[in-house]
Amino acid sequence: MKLLCLLPLAFLAALVACTPTKEEVCSKIDEAIRANMEDIAETYQLSLAIFDIKTVAFDTINENQLDRMRLATNEVYTKVFWNKYQDQKERIEEKLNEVEADQKRGVQPTAAHKIEMEDAAKRMIILYDSLKHYLTIDSTLQARIKTRQDTSKTYLYSRTYNKYRLGGKLTMDTSRYVIDEKYNVVRLMN
Repeated sequence: MKLLCLLPLAFLAALVACTPTKEEVCSKIDEAIRANMEDIAETYQLSLAIFDIKTVAFDTINENQLDRMRLATNEVYTKVFWNKYQDQKERIEEKLNEVEADQKRGVQPTAAHKIEMEDAAKRMIILYDSLKHYLTIDSTLQARIKTRQDTSKTYLYSRTYNKYRLGGKLTMDTSRYVIDEKYNVVRLMN
């Protein structure tokens, strides 16, 4: 009978002993961030010197919260491409007005002018395709958030102090990172 009473206590003690401390979790987050920074530096062939990485706090977030962060990041990209698209459109309209004014004066557009217009039109198509891409991501993320039933998968959301030199630029910053259950940094945008 005593053994039966002690069994749940032993299980609880074993469970508590397996739970990592806050310091251990912060250390694993720091290692994940360091590995991620090294991967980025290697991918882009940049020199990297890490002076300090120190996670000062972390929270847990679920998949919907992660997707909302992705939505916010995606919104920034969408606005950037929308503004570039509008700027390119204005440039093309200005060039067309110049050509029209020249033609009214009897001056025909040069070959260089035509090539410039074709290049501007190609850039506008590329910007439009990028804009469409980010709008598709936006609608996909919103649909996922609305239809997701299970939000039990959690991530760590860290606040980490970084001091490093990447490609000649010194950065001292407190950044936020999302870390998965395997202690990998989760990118907000692909």
